[in-house]
Amino acid sequence: MNCTAMDIIFYGIPHTILFSLMCHYVHCINIWQIVYFIIICHYLKVRIRELNKNILLINKVKRDDKEYERIHRSLSSVYSEINEYNSNFWSNYMLTIWFVFGTDVDAVLYSVKSVLSAK
Repeated sequence: MNCTAMDIIFYGIPHTILFSLMCHYVHCINIWQIVYFIIICHYLKVRIRELNKNILLINKVKRDDKEYERIHRSLSSVYSEINEYNSNFWSNYMLTIWFVFGTDVDAVLYSVKSVLSAK
């Protein structure tokens, strides 16, 4: 590279520090988003299991139409909650991640291509 020591000190070091801080904070945000996703999935799985247990209990013990309606409403609420999580948050988050990492991969590939073509 055609850089002087002063260029590296004035441009390289501050940009390296800023890039490192940005990577740290983005990594922390992504880790917490994954943790939230796992917690929400576990919560929804527990709700669905409880509803399935209730369905089996109703089938074995009694056949009350009101109980079936209550279970149906509960299942509908779980499915609408899953749809709400997906449409309001997770799809937007995944789109953002896709654009950010896609841009990073494109930049790295372009850099590698220009280094290889210069030789």
